Amino acid sequence: MIKFNPNKSKKMNMTLEAVGVDNKKINFEFIIEIQNIKYSFPVRSNGLRLNIDVPKLSEIIKDIIPNGEYKALIEAKIATENLKGYYVRPWEENILIESDPEINVKLSEDLDEKEEIILTVSKPVIVEENSEEKKIDEYIEEKKIEEKKENSKFKNIFK
Repeated sequence: MIKFNPNKSKKMNMTLEAVGVDNKKINFEFIIEIQNIKYSFPVRSNGLRLNIDVPKLSEIIKDIIPNGEYKALIEAKIATENLKGYYVRPWEENILIESDPEINVKLSEDLDEKEEIILTVSKPVIVEENSEEKKIDEYIEEKKIEEKKENSKFKNIFK
């Protein structure tokens, strides 16, 4: 399954196997269906390679995209001499869209206004009064150790 982060662009390459048709007469589109809306992206064909550049989905879709699986496909339209044509879907698969929290901060002091700093949050951090910042895993482990110590004190009282 192909994974997309909506806050990052994605480049993909696929191999084309076409028989009985001139590759130059095929027009391809990459389509992602999100919440019953189809978003189409052009596909460049270079002989036997398909090149797909999907921009940041968050810049195209203004609503927040819920994490999950979505349908994606490639449509091929083949033109013929008699102005008829063919329409095929040579590839169709579910994709996974997942995003990490991202915070954009623009500093106005000592920086050019065009400079931008991007902070990406990987794990929540818990800050307690009069203590250092701790990752959530460290915090939970410390609480478990404290709880075990309390339980052992309690058991010793009744022995």
